[in-house]
Amino acid sequence: YKYALQGVNIPMVDFEDVSLREALDILTLKIEHETEKNIAPNFIILDLKGAFSGRKITLRLKNVPASAVLGYIVNKVRGSVRYDRHAIVITPLSASR
Repeated sequence: YKYALQGVNIPMVDFEDVSLREALDILTLKIEHETEKNIAPNFIILDLKGAFSGRKITLRLKNVPASAVLGYIVNKVRGSVRYDRHAIVITPLSASR
């Protein structure tokens, strides 16, 4: 997934106070659209203690790789990304250490 997302250009991202789940759902749709559904990322949020709840994302980007968009999203909620074989797992920074 990591290298596949680097090759997918996202023309525009405009988030205004969205949750992590909403941002990932929108990013999934944009990736599927740009790749004609050849890439359909499986994002899993692993947040057992609710560290992401209440955190909102506001983000405006143009013409950036999907991997960069994901990086910005995760940084906004103070999380980290782990690329597994069949999923992209998002965890809070405190849980990833």
